[in-house]
Amino acid sequence: MSAQPNGPVVVGVDGSPGSLAAVDLAAEEALGRVTPLVVVHTGGDLAEADRFAAEARCEHPGLSVSATAVADPQADVILAMGGSASLVVVASDARFAGRVADLSPAPVVVRHPRDAGAGEAPDDMPRPVVVGVVDLVGSQPVVGFAFEEASLRGAPLLAVHVWSRPADTRSDRPAYDYPRARDNAERMLADAVEEWSLKFPEVQVCWTTKHSLEVASALRAAAHPAQLLVVGRMPHAGATRPVPGELVRYGVCPVAVVPQGS
Repeated sequence: MSAQPNGPVVVGVDGSPGSLAAVDLAAEEALGRVTPLVVVHTGGDLAEADRFAAEARCEHPGLSVSATAVADPQADVILAMGGSASLVVVASDARFAGRVADLSPAPVVVRHPRDAGAGEAPDDMPRPVVVGVVDLVGSQPVVGFAFEEASLRGAPLLAVHVWSRPADTRSDRPAYDYPRARDNAERMLADAVEEWSLKFPEVQVCWTTKHSLEVASALRAAAHPAQLLVVGRMPHAGATRPVPGELVRYGVCPVAVVPQGS
């Protein structure tokens, strides 16, 4: 993961209806990380960027906020700034949301318009952070980011690994051992979580495995009561992998896409 721990939080806006909500979420992230907030308007509208920055300062006194604007519909400037940012935030209805989530060197949080209605936790209990550990190999940056977010938010963490039967169903293939596959998935997930539990002892964590051929749907269901869903993005060439891409478009809560090791 190329994120800079002390770098600013960068929020990309383009005047879409979700822009202000993305700025507010980014401001909360910047406060928690004790780092500046940079508002970047890719439509070149400096007046609107300044207005968003002023509202962030008003809502969050003491937060250092700056604004800039450039005519950059592909959001290349946001991708460039991601190299020195601790986090990038965008609205799901921004024209560049998918591209930034695909390519940013820093973790990207995508704010959805109906995030506030994403399910309820029991009274007096904070909604959890959910981390979807799809690819267990190289998952440490993803799990680590989820623990950090849970710690910043004072929230419990639920780690979910979705596993499925291999696609090869030839008749000469040995019978698939579901119990063994489930046990292996649980063991590998526990190993992925253990190291970070020691680093963040204040985070209450539990984990579970789910068997499903529809990984994105299973993670979306697990995230229904969550305040944040964290998923990894494998470093393959090309656009977003199917799971994070679908969750970026149709998430039920804010979705963090974290660059994941190979």
